[in-house]
Amino acid sequence: MADWTVYGQDDCVYCKKAINMLKIEGEGSKVTYKHIKDHPDPKQFKTVPQIYRGDQHIGGYTELYEAFYG
Repeated sequence: MADWTVYGQDDCVYCKKAINMLKIEGEGSKVTYKHIKDHPDPKQFKTVPQIYRGDQHIGGYTELYEAFYG
């Protein structure tokens, strides 16, 4: 069971939705929120949230939703 990291920014509705989804569906994993500016290479992303499970990049909210409910 890997922990989740959500990179986002203030007032991001989809960031909040992703965090809530992970708290419900994340099987008890730890969920950490970080501002996108704290990502090692934040300029590679045009949108937030950017979601990781451990070191694996999942994508954004839509990809997370599809992973759980697809």
